[in-house]
Amino acid sequence: MGLKILFWWGQFHSINSKMRHFLSLNNALVPKKAVSHAYFQFNLYRKKTHQWPDKAHFSQMVNTAVDAMRNHRLDKIVLSRLLDIETHQPLDSIQLLRHLNQQNSWSYNFHVPLQNGALIGASPELLVRKQGNTIFSQPLAGSAKRSENQQEDYKLRQALIQSVKDNYEHRLVTDMMRNVLESRCQKLHISEMPSTISTPVLWHLATDIEGELKAPQENALSIACLLHPTPALCGTPYQTAKNLIEELEPFKRNLFGGIVGWCDEKGNGEWVVTIRCGEVNGSRVRLFAGAGIVPDSKPESEWQKQRLSFQR
Repeated sequence: MGLKILFWWGQFHSINSKMRHFLSLNNALVPKKAVSHAYFQFNLYRKKTHQWPDKAHFSQMVNTAVDAMRNHRLDKIVLSRLLDIETHQPLDSIQLLRHLNQQNSWSYNFHVPLQNGALIGASPELLVRKQGNTIFSQPLAGSAKRSENQQEDYKLRQALIQSVKDNYEHRLVTDMMRNVLESRCQKLHISEMPSTISTPVLWHLATDIEGELKAPQENALSIACLLHPTPALCGTPYQTAKNLIEELEPFKRNLFGGIVGWCDEKGNGEWVVTIRCGEVNGSRVRLFAGAGIVPDSKPESEWQKQRLSFQR
């Protein structure tokens, strides 16, 4: 039968492709190192850059979300920004993918042809992998900037590990995933404490999850659909966060915050979240960055984290 390729569309809406999308993922068990989508080589050809929302608008969004949390409407929400880059000449998405593969050997690199252009990215986050009867996941939530100074970088990493705010944000994700997977796994191991993974500019809290399915016939896509979107991509409670995102964000996320992956005729497969990604269409590139907002979040801090996510 061969490999069955599937593409899952967007965060809030979905379609299956008709065997025409290509996904390039590495085969590392867990991404040890991930690199953001950065500006790739198109930074050299940049003509104009627009961003939505601007800083003042984004600060209002964060404050509105925090007020909703203080009124007990929700526990967490992920708010995003859009960077729209116009270049002097059309860009080759395949060449950009090659650049990603060279620079991001431990991330999950993908290229999805679209009707106009392509979605490319280097995702650090594994939603689910199924191998036989075993599933793996490594959710990310909670982040901190890095430093070029080794000692300072170590201190920043330790501060993230000890951060009450970031650990709370991370626990919301792992608790949700535990609730979903416990009923489907006869054995489930979730690390008690998160570890960290790094990009060149950010540290991320990460938790390793491994389970043994009760029903081996469940395929990777069905498990991915049960988990997606996690609070790391939308928020919690899901519907309240989704409604507020659609109210506050001045653009449609489209493919950002969705999932992309593959599954074969035996149900094995691998699905990652579409973050650290961009939509390439001729001489136009659209980049996205999200920030997890919890009650202790500050607009300036979240703005700076998003700024770093747009960088290499």
